[in-house]
Formats: sequence, C-alpha cells, structure tokens
Amino acid sequence: MPHNKELTKLVSLLLDDMITDTQQIRLQKMLTSSRENRVAFLELTQLESLLHWEKGNDMLDQVPNEVSPALIRFPLFAWASSLAAALVALMGALWLFNESATFPLQPSKEKHLAVVSSPQSHDRTPQVTRPNFLSPDALQNFHLLDPYKLSSTAALNGLRALSGKKHDIELGVVEHLGLIDRWNRIPKISTPAQRGILPAEGNDMIALQELFIDVDASVGRSIETVQVLDVRTALKKSENIQAQITASAKFNQSFGESQEGAEFGLSMQGFRTHGEDFVATTDVVYVNTIGDLDVRTWDTLSSEIDLSEGTEFVVISLITSKQGPDALLANTCGYFSDDLEVTLLIDKKSALGPI
Repeated sequence: MPHNKELTKLVSLLLDDMITDTQQIRLQKMLTSSRENRVAFLELTQLESLLHWEKGNDMLDQVPNEVSPALIRFPLFAWASSLAAALVALMGALWLFNESATFPLQPSKEKHLAVVSSPQSHDRTPQVTRPNFLSPDALQNFHLLDPYKLSSTAALNGLRALSGKKHDIELGVVEHLGLIDRWNRIPKISTPAQRGILPAEGNDMIALQELFIDVDASVGRSIETVQVLDVRTALKKSENIQAQITASAKFNQSFGESQEGAEFGLSMQGFRTHGEDFVATTDVVYVNTIGDLDVRTWDTLSSEIDLSEGTEFVVISLITSKQGPDALLANTCGYFSDDLEVTLLIDKKSALGPI
C-alpha cells in the first residue's frame, strides 16, 4: 500500500537514529491518531528488517571460502545488530509520555503503597500508583495524557463533589444511597451492546477507555475511576469499628487484531479530607486477571479493602493493560466492564449493599 511521505520520512529518521525531539513528537501524534498510520509503520519497519536481512546475506556470500571457520564473520553480526535496531525502533516509536509503571502479568492479589512516580522513572516492579495527596497541584507532575493523571483527576473531582466543593458536574453524578453517598461516573460512560459484546446484566455496560501506549515500558494501559464512596455517615455512629469494602466487577474484550487477552484490574483506595485537598488513608489494593478472547464470556474479579481509622472516602477504579508487542494493536479491540457491585461490611456483621 502507498505510504504517507511524511510518515515514511519520519520512520526512516527514527530507524537511522537521526530523529529530532520535534519530529518524534510529530511521529507519535501520527501513530496515535490513525490506525492506517500504525499499520504503515509496521510495514515500514518490517521492510527495513528484511532489507537488513538481505544485505547481511549478500555480505556473507562475499566472504571467501578459505576463511577459517574459527574466525568471526562480522557481516552476520552487522545484520543482527541492524535487525535488532529496527525491532528496538519499533518498540520506541510510540513513546507517549515520560512517567511509566507496570502491572502484574499473572493473577495476583497484592497491596502496594500509593506513591507518585518520578516523571523519568521506568521501574518495572509491579505496582499501581496514585498520588498519596490528591490536589490540583499534585497532579501537575503527570503528563497530560497519563492515565494516572486522568484517573486521579476524576477521583479528585468525585471527592470534591461529595465534599460539597467546586467540581465538574459533567464527569459524574452524586447519588444518595441511605447511609452512603456515591459519586458515580458509570452513567456517563455506559453503552448498550457494542462490537459484538452483549452486557452481562441489563441493557448497558461500561465502555472502558482506549489504552494509552507507553512503548518505553512495552505497556498499553488505561485507568478508569468509576466511583467514589462517601462512608462518613455510615461509620461516624460507631467507634473502634472494623469496616471493610468488598467489590466485584466483570470484564470483556471485543474482537480485534490483538492476539492476546488483556489484563483487567480492580483497585480501591481510602482517602480523607485534608483542608481543601485529600490524603490517602490506605494503600492501593489491586487485583487482576488475564482475560480470554471469547466475547461470550465475562471474567469476574473480586476484592476487599480494610478501612483504616479516619477513612472518609473510597475510590474505585477499573484498569485495562497489555504488555509486549501486542500492545501496539491493543486499541483495535474494545474493552468493557459490567455488573460492578460494592458492599460496606461493618464489624463483619451488618452490611450496606450491594450498591
């Protein structure tokens, strides 16, 4: 297929390691905005690899027969280096933002300290990060399109809405459910049957965001803050109580060019008011599972979080991620969640919910 001349030039500069920062940003925008450009990019890098292969073979054919087998034939290594460079370029072309973190690839249930990662950090230790201190200033350390910033911005908006502070009413709705108030984003991101996926329950399901591609970490990911619970009224009548939130949700993935199931995750974290802002009272609790490619089945995740003393709010997020080369094609699929149920358990006796 004919390729965009500008794209061809930028890919050539990238593979030759001669691309400037401005040109790389332009290439990123072209790749993230167009599926056709991503397909062309793959074709160009594959062609580059084949050309290096043929060049390497031609150079090998020119090696005299009398060369001792003990000698190292450098043209072979030159070809291998060129091919490796092309593959590395493939993984580096879509660099989208500086801050990165990764998720566990196998089903697990872990607690991770909520921290703000350095913008230049590429720590590959499994973690789920979110600012310990949620405020507009705290979120300035994140890139504009970083999914952690987007989810934390939504969480901050929900916390402010439940606290009677100024907030964006377009991001979610406040609901009063007896002793629990809830900021709920689900009505804003719900969809009927779509892309071959039928809702697990009822007529609607949650349409999760497209994945943001961080090729430097070989990961595509999205984090959707879907609910914030206000548990102040439910907990204030008792002292020294043991309180726990349990949650479950279902996940599914539509057909696409992606060859692997996505990793789906469910995370919760407690917060309390701190002046005009909010500070974490618990670690992030994160559970995950690897989904299958059967659109007829939904994968279910369940989790619970113990609410430490002083917890006033609980933030609930849904996470989708992919790792490796398949992440490049992640957004040819759609990702969905449904049947989110949350219950507040007090002293292991009385329960509020599921809601």
